Formats: sequence, C-alpha cells, structure tokens
Amino acid sequence: DRLLIANGDKDLSYVENIDYFKVTATGANIKIVCSMDSRQTWKTFNADNTDHWEDINLTVDDVKQNGIDITTFNAISSTDWNLINTNKKIRFAYLLSMDDIDDTENIDNLDLQYDGQGKWIQAKEDTYDVIYSSNTNLQVFLKFSGDVKINY
Repeated sequence: DRLLIANGDKDLSYVENIDYFKVTATGANIKIVCSMDSRQTWKTFNADNTDHWEDINLTVDDVKQNGIDITTFNAISSTDWNLINTNKKIRFAYLLSMDDIDDTENIDNLDLQYDGQGKWIQAKEDTYDVIYSSNTNLQVFLKFSGDVKINY
C-alpha cells in the first residue's frame, strides 16, 4: 500500500464553477481523498444514499476503508465539487493498494473542467513569434512567461 500526496495545492482562485474532476486510472484498489486547506484536513465523499463530504484521517487504513473509489470520484456532481471550493484551492492524495503481486495500479491523468473568470490582455506582437511550419501546423513561440490564451 502506498499513499501518494500531492506536493502542492491546485489554485482554483480563477474558477467560477467546477464542472468536474475526472481521473483516468487502471486498477481496482485506488482510493482518493482531497484537502481544501493545504493538508490541514482531508475529505472523502460518501455516496451511500446521502452524497455528502466527510472528514477523514490521512492514514492508509482510513483511506483504504473510506476513500473515494475511481467510479464514485468520476461521478461526483458539479454541485458537490462547488460546495467544497470555498478556499479556492485543492490538493489530492491517492492510495494505491495491491491484493496480489500481479495487480496493476496506475493513475494516468487528472482532468478538470471549469468555467473560469478573469481578464486577458492582448500580447504585443514583439513578445511572440508565429511560424507556419506546414499547412496544418502553426507554432507560437513566446518570449515571456505566464498564462496564455490563444484564439485561432
């Protein structure tokens, strides 16, 4: 059993509405919990009849018993995700368990879809280069760092 804890929080300050989080994974023994306060407390989702968030201890035994399985995690509603987005940040911990040496437990991807808020400032033409490397390939080389939105 291995409990993997993300090093940092995912910043959700620009998120107006979370549509979903989805995990792509292989294996039957993966469990997930989340923290909205930088690891001070952890939450699991109780899908048994009442669909609500509950506090959980970040121990292998507690997460194994009461953590969120992949099917339940991927089915958590937008309403339930938005209920816990009060601190505008989230961090995940994953428990990978094996019943047999031949078990395969992998987490491949974590997707987030959301409605964002904010403003954008158009970049000046001397801060990027555009190269048409073929009829179907456009490359944009940025001369600065930060968030970028490209409309095409």
